Amino acid sequence: ELMASERQRYLLGIEQGGEQRNLAQWAIDVQRLWVARGIDQQVHDFYRPQGPLEKLRDSSRELSVLRAEAWSARAALAIPAKREQVAKCLRRTDLDGALAIWSRIEPQLFEFSSAARSEGLRLQLLQHLDGDLVSKASVSELEGMVAAEADLGDWHLAQLMWYQGSKSAAAGLMESLIADDVAGDMMAAMWASEWAQYKTSAIVPMPDQLVPVTTLPAVVVDPEPLSEAETLALSWSRQVPEAEVKIVNQMVQVSWSAPQLGGSRSWEKSLGWERRYWEVAAWGMEWALPVDVEPPRLVEVMGEISFSKASRHAVPRMVIGKLERVGVGIRSGARQSLLWQDGVLSLDGLEMGRLPAQNETRLQLEAHSISDFVPTRIWLQVRPR
Repeated sequence: ELMASERQRYLLGIEQGGEQRNLAQWAIDVQRLWVARGIDQQVHDFYRPQGPLEKLRDSSRELSVLRAEAWSARAALAIPAKREQVAKCLRRTDLDGALAIWSRIEPQLFEFSSAARSEGLRLQLLQHLDGDLVSKASVSELEGMVAAEADLGDWHLAQLMWYQGSKSAAAGLMESLIADDVAGDMMAAMWASEWAQYKTSAIVPMPDQLVPVTTLPAVVVDPEPLSEAETLALSWSRQVPEAEVKIVNQMVQVSWSAPQLGGSRSWEKSLGWERRYWEVAAWGMEWALPVDVEPPRLVEVMGEISFSKASRHAVPRMVIGKLERVGVGIRSGARQSLLWQDGVLSLDGLEMGRLPAQNETRLQLEAHSISDFVPTRIWLQVRPR
């Protein structure tokens, strides 16, 4: 079906980051293809209760949700790192460098990131008012620059004060705007939180405590921009705080210790990632069943692999997709490991079969057992493409 094919192309474009059309333009393009191929868009009868236009509207609604999920995940990974690079440039009053970094951001990310839109407003303000002039202005002169901005006047003033160097005062002013930022359009809470480190104490010592000292200016060390691996590791640490996330030889590894499987409980995790930049390198599950404990009757891993043993004296079986292997499986009194690496699946070091790598918008990890079963560890590694 033509529309199904176009829908799949649009989804693939979203996942790969190359789809620039919004849903309205996609729908128009589909209708043009119908016209070109002589398809009646109004067909609607008893045998086909849903005509082409109804299907198109349903597909548009579904694609709208999927598009939002994909771009939101991409924004969550990309924008924090870009904002940190911009902040580093602005701390040394390098406005041109900040603008150059920001100009390279994919336009679609702004639609799904309030932080990106707020950062863009700051850079637009500095560009409009001339960063060099702002950096040399007094606070009263800065107030004059934003006097005409009725709605965002104080927000603009705080941004200019921060850029000009009055960081403590800027942090205090931005904090005072949080209560009025009901809709969150100014992202006042975000800016106040990021600038909190610059706030100074207002405590004044008693006269008999005053001691002549030489006050040295505070030194703020600019952190280096996060690498792609550090950005992904930080994102995963927030998504699955119970897991251990670390960087190993430029690869990002996430692992869970002693995940509980059994009965009605399914162990499932979903991780956002930027699949254009990363690929799955390996994943594994390890366990050590005591000698006096019977193997579970059924264990399923990653939706494609299962271990089964119908009874105590039955022969164990392992199924990989449509391939069945008899005589291999989970054994009592042994340390065992299931490993997938570069398409090859092995059990205890012996190759069992092949499975393709995950390449979806979100990484899915899952395991299930019909009886209690506690692996020692489940882990996954991704590497740069």
